[in-house]
Amino acid sequence: MGGYILNNNLSFIYGPIGYEYSADSYMGNMQIVNCLSYAPLRDYPSTTGNQVLRVPLGEIVTNVFYHNDKFCYCVYNGVEGYILTRNLAWVSGGPNASYDSSWIGDAWVVNCSWASLRELPDTASYRLAKVPKGARVTGCYYVNDRFACCTYNGTVGYILVDNLGW
Repeated sequence: MGGYILNNNLSFIYGPIGYEYSADSYMGNMQIVNCLSYAPLRDYPSTTGNQVLRVPLGEIVTNVFYHNDKFCYCVYNGVEGYILTRNLAWVSGGPNASYDSSWIGDAWVVNCSWASLRELPDTASYRLAKVPKGARVTGCYYVNDRFACCTYNGTVGYILVDNLGW
């Protein structure tokens, strides 16, 4: 069905240049798991691919696309690459989002002049960014009754739920 949607109701999800993935390949945002301290982000979907950087255990990678049974394409802090599928666990977005009651989607900062995007879901945690009132945050989901995990300008962090509106 054809139609029109306001641009501010859309967010950009991109995949790797040179590969075409279908919408069915999009998996959402995922967390690094099943490793001692980090998962290598590689430039090529192979264990012989160059390690571009190390993604620490527990961190969130975005724009995850299924590549094959062994690797997924993803983005971490603006850097693209491939991570072993066994090192990823779903947290938000993608086809699972419609079944997840913690999924919020996109939201806007309200009730303050700016909200803190925190490294952890704790008001004492390091502030990654000041998000101004009215700014849009994407890929949000509740992590507890006080905080939601959100993406702002490519940075994934935690914002107080009281500072978010839909």
